[in-house]
Amino acid sequence: MISPSSARIYLKKLTSTEIWIISILALASMVKPQLLPAVVISAAFFWLVRKVAYGYFSVRTPCDLNIILLVVMLPVAVWVTVLPEITTIQVLRVLVGIAMFYAIANWCSSYSRLRLTLMGVMVVGLTLAFFAFISVEWSSYKIPFFPIENPAINSATLTKTVATISTFPWP
Repeated sequence: MISPSSARIYLKKLTSTEIWIISILALASMVKPQLLPAVVISAAFFWLVRKVAYGYFSVRTPCDLNIILLVVMLPVAVWVTVLPEITTIQVLRVLVGIAMFYAIANWCSSYSRLRLTLMGVMVVGLTLAFFAFISVEWSSYKIPFFPIENPAINSATLTKTVATISTFPWP
C-alpha cells in the first residue's frame, strides 16, 4: 500500500507535467475545436491534483478576482446569445486561455523558468509577426486618413500615433 507522503510525491511530480499537457492540448484544440472540453477537463483535473498535493488549487495571482468575474459572466454570454453553438466554442476558448494562464503561473516557480517563459513568448511573438508580414495581403486603402502608399510605413505611423495618444494623461 502507498503511504500518503509517497502519494503526495507522485502527485507533485504529476503537477509538474501540467504546462506541457495543457499546452499540447490547447495547441491541438486550435486545429480541432472538439478538443476544447478536454483541455478544460484536464485543467480541472490538475487543479484537483494540486489541491491534494500542495493544499491549494493554484498559486495566487493579481488577476484572480478579474478572472473569477469573467468566469461568472460566461454563463450569461451563453444564455443571451443568438448562436449558442458558436458562443459555446468561444466560451470554451476563454476557459482554455484561463487554463493556460494558470498553467504558466503554476509552472513559473523560479527565475529561470520565468526567463524561459519570457523567451518563449518573445519567440512566439516574433514568429507570429513574421508570419503576418508574409501572409497578410497588404492594402494601403484601409486607413484613409493616412495618405502614405507604403503599407509598412502606414502601419508604423498608425502604431506611433496610437502609442503617442495613449501616453497622454487623459482626465
